[in-house]
Amino acid sequence: MTLDLAKFPVLVVDDEQDNLDAFRFNFRRAFTILCAQSGQEALDLLQANDVAVIVTDQRMPKMTGLEFLKAAQKVRPDAVGIILTAFTDVDVLIESVNLGHVYRYVTKPWDSREVRAVLAQAIERFALV
Repeated sequence: MTLDLAKFPVLVVDDEQDNLDAFRFNFRRAFTILCAQSGQEALDLLQANDVAVIVTDQRMPKMTGLEFLKAAQKVRPDAVGIILTAFTDVDVLIESVNLGHVYRYVTKPWDSREVRAVLAQAIERFALV
């Protein structure tokens, strides 16, 4: 059975528009990409869309990626969370993975092949649940 990856929306949250544009450019052919520049904007999108995977930057103003994923779990408890980080906040990441808030984390600058594989795995996980 082959999944149609485009049927499972991916929400990308990053306060930097350039990062959102790069993500959209690299992955729009294979995935349905929704973008938000803040945690609040992303929560609004989650209310309106059945999102399978959430990719969020860790360092954002007002709400960190981990704080956002905790809030997102209340709206979309089955969505698979992935954190992008340029900083190795190892303690935070280990805690978040252990608590089940985060499926994977990816360091910036990210490699498009690696991210494509992680997104596909996350969608497969979502589909199985």
